[in-house]
Amino acid sequence: MPKRKALSYGVGERRSWVISDLVKAWKTFEEVKKLDPNDLEQHFIAGLALQMAGQSDECDVEYERFCKKAEAYHVTIQEALNYYQDIIDKMEEESRKLKLNGGHDEVHPELSNIKSRVIVLTRFQEHRDLDRNKKCVVS
Repeated sequence: MPKRKALSYGVGERRSWVISDLVKAWKTFEEVKKLDPNDLEQHFIAGLALQMAGQSDECDVEYERFCKKAEAYHVTIQEALNYYQDIIDKMEEESRKLKLNGGHDEVHPELSNIKSRVIVLTRFQEHRDLDRNKKCVVS
């Protein structure tokens, strides 16, 4: 049986993180938590900050909290995925329009973070599906 990938696998930009990234992520977490202690995004941000700090077990706990709250808010994981995919599509469309109008060839600064949410939610659903397939129901 293939080993499960951690929820954090593949999350974040394809570059090395530096201390300022961690500080920024943690400040964002504190701000979101202060504004709304029940905001599901705080768990994603905390997971990202913990991942940057090398705390893989703790970050997966926060990512799982994010997924469960996203599922509760959007009713299903698929609806949460649809929500974030719509945001990605809009960001990518904005970037295409800017480029067509002679703008710079750059992506939206939050695109990587939104794509990371999709990765985490997808992996959460895959883990759940694996767990369901392992269970045998006998009546």
